[in-house]
Amino acid sequence: MKLKNLREWRLKHKLTQEQIGKVIGQPAISIFKIEKGTRKITPAEKMLLDSFIRMTDSSVKNDDCEFTFTVKEWAKLKTLAEKDGFSDPQKWMEAKIRAFIDLHD
Repeated sequence: MKLKNLREWRLKHKLTQEQIGKVIGQPAISIFKIEKGTRKITPAEKMLLDSFIRMTDSSVKNDDCEFTFTVKEWAKLKTLAEKDGFSDPQKWMEAKIRAFIDLHD
C-alpha cells in the first residue's frame, strides 16, 4: 500500500488516527499530517506501519505493502532494534506490532 492511500485504508478498516498513531508511537496529529503529506514518515514508522497492515489485513498483498529503505535508513532501523535487544530490525518490528495487538485484544 502506498502512503497516500493510508487514509482510505484506515477509514475502510474503521481505525482512528489515534489508533494508527499508537502503532508508530505518535499522536493522532502526526497521522493527520502524514495523510495530508505535510509530514514525512520516518523509516522506523514505515516499517511498523507496513507490518501492522500486513498483519491485520489479509487482502493486502505483500508486494502492495513493501517500503524501500535506503542504506542509511536501514542503519537507523538496525540501531533502534539493537537498543531494544534485537539484532534483526524485522524481528524488532514484528515484536512492536504484536505488543500493540496484544494491548487491544
